[in-house]
Amino acid sequence: MRLLCAMAAALGLDIHQIDYETAYLNAGLKNQIYMLPPDGMDLLGHDLLPDDALELMLALYGLKQSGHEWHRVLKEALGKIGFCPSDIDPTMFIRDGEASAILLVYVDDILVLAPPGGAVESVKKELLTLFKGTDLGPAHHCLGIRIVQDKERGTITLDQERYAEEVLARFGFSTSNPTSTPLCSKKALRKASEGDIRCDPSIYRAIVGCLAYLAQGTRPDLAFAVSTLGKFSSDPTEEHMEAAKRVLRYIRGTTGAKLTFGGDRSEEGVEGYVDADWAADRDDRRSTSGFVYTMAGGAVSWGSRKQGAVALSTAEAEYVAAGVAGREALLLSGALAAAGKELGTVTINCDNQAAIQLVKNPCYEHSTTILKGETSLDPSVMDDAYIQHSLSSS
Repeated sequence: MRLLCAMAAALGLDIHQIDYETAYLNAGLKNQIYMLPPDGMDLLGHDLLPDDALELMLALYGLKQSGHEWHRVLKEALGKIGFCPSDIDPTMFIRDGEASAILLVYVDDILVLAPPGGAVESVKKELLTLFKGTDLGPAHHCLGIRIVQDKERGTITLDQERYAEEVLARFGFSTSNPTSTPLCSKKALRKASEGDIRCDPSIYRAIVGCLAYLAQGTRPDLAFAVSTLGKFSSDPTEEHMEAAKRVLRYIRGTTGAKLTFGGDRSEEGVEGYVDADWAADRDDRRSTSGFVYTMAGGAVSWGSRKQGAVALSTAEAEYVAAGVAGREALLLSGALAAAGKELGTVTINCDNQAAIQLVKNPCYEHSTTILKGETSLDPSVMDDAYIQHSLSSS
């Protein structure tokens, strides 16, 4: 969604939204499924014997296959009006030609990207002839994320301010004193030892889960903190709980944080930044990869992931991180290409010259060979000018 919002801001597209009513009930079932009628159900004058059951004909809410059956029916219906699913993301549908448009589907919520004016209205009318639904007009909320389209400034902003406030209220931090950073850089967290005091794991996991939803939606500044806290979810201590509460206090001072695309920063290219903290995990000395990609002035993709092997140098840690970022660059490029926008070369900024040379040079020394599989990025990709690495300052 972030990537398409950035593209819409850069190209001046409108984003509208429709909602299909009781979407699952539009799909039939391929499997034979029987059910017992609930008490009080009107059987339209039919009498059932004690051993009788009813055959279910439609994809009832609660069935594990209902989502799949609805997507199958929706895909077939959209195909009849010219929309094809993307190879990169099966929830993104594209229609080329004079009536070009892009759809982003989440169950029964459909985001429609099309040129402003009659084009977007025409697409919505077509969609509402397929199934019963409601035209919600310009998109304003999707998956708990607020969408604000400012036509005068040419910007699109995304935020989760309401959800952040709900999280603070849920855990009693609405009036807490804010902190300036999510985690304390002077104190590294470690796994629980025998003498450590444990906290309530259900509360800890609830906090981390709420933070993860923010981090995955519109808050790249929380990605590393959530990744760190998540490592201790199985056996959290009071120290871990204090770290989680610190993140809540950080959110207290940043509830209004937004992603803004377009405006004066409406460049259409994608640029990435990658880094790694070498051997920072005090328990196993593995490093963490971090990356962020921007387009039209705002972040469209990011991640903070612990590496699978122990890097023997900063160059190795940065090399693995570059591989992680490179795979993400290929996905972003593929998604935009499917939407009709060719990116050309994607620049990934890295602050380690040795790592850049390792990426560009397919000849690996013995110590870095063990990390080659973890990067899973063919050096020929660099030769084909899909990705270009650039040295940047820390």
